[in-house]
Amino acid sequence: MSNINSIVISGHCGEYKKLKQLDSGLSILEFSFANNRYRGNKEDKTTWWKAVLFGKRAEKIEEYINKGTYVVIQGTMDKDKYKNKDDSWERHTKIIVNELEFRNNKSTAEKEKKQYKEEKNKKYNDNPFNN
Repeated sequence: MSNINSIVISGHCGEYKKLKQLDSGLSILEFSFANNRYRGNKEDKTTWWKAVLFGKRAEKIEEYINKGTYVVIQGTMDKDKYKNKDDSWERHTKIIVNELEFRNNKSTAEKEKKQYKEEKNKKYNDNPFNN
């Protein structure tokens, strides 16, 4: 049996975004995004991730990755180990992106949520049996 290393995760992009080019000409895009875990109606935990794309896709997608952009990512997990400024070791989990899908950004999602609630209330209030 072969090993499986696959993850599908969605979240909103953060401020960090960096497009760099190696001497070989290969482009690498790194960006941060966060997703929230909920229990019941309460937000329980926010997890920050780093996503990495390579090649021409990295160059093309870079202009669309902005703070608040909502993305769904399918990829593989990888870990980096490096020394920080304080000379202590840190580990960082990153996702090597295989597929990336853009969804509504945060502000659009909030507008749609508000519009949905207004329409739902309007339908409820227009119902003659609710009097």
